Amino acid sequence: MASSLDQIAERHRTRADLYAAIGRLLRQPPGPDDLPLLRAVLARHAATGGDGRDGARPLDLLRMLAAAPDLAAARREYRARMALGTVDLACEPSYSAVPDVAYAEAGLNPSADKVRELEVLAALNQRAANAAVHGDARESRRLGSLERRYLSTHAGMCLATLAGQLQKADGFYGDVGQALEALLEDEIHPAA
Repeated sequence: MASSLDQIAERHRTRADLYAAIGRLLRQPPGPDDLPLLRAVLARHAATGGDGRDGARPLDLLRMLAAAPDLAAARREYRARMALGTVDLACEPSYSAVPDVAYAEAGLNPSADKVRELEVLAALNQRAANAAVHGDARESRRLGSLERRYLSTHAGMCLATLAGQLQKADGFYGDVGQALEALLEDEIHPAA
């Protein structure tokens, strides 16, 4: 049972780190301190070599993105696409109670911001990982179930739209969009 909980914890830690990393890249233009931080976060997870493990593809995409980007070009792209509004960072309102429950569990205030959706998913996954590490399989399952409901009733649609908008142009944020799309695909169709 312990190794099963270890695997569950690792899955949730990976998801938490991926959602948080993508959220950070979308919250502000990348600076020189962001790349070493991103590399350190990604280094916490085993190299995948495209082995099909849960989270392998988004991890690989973010590792390639963090390898040697042109930060000046990424900051220009951020200003042009995020700050000036060619990428819509607002979610449609939800008529489900699930987002409110997810926000409360994550300890975050509700927001129509797509980056906040990433922060909620990161927090839910981190809490599920912590529960698994402490042997609370029931709590970890409950939080994982809430994450899946949140994705299916609200956040998944918002974030899929965001991934598509980001991929409309090449460059740093087009690659961020690919990583987000891969992460969402892994959430919908997890590895066996």
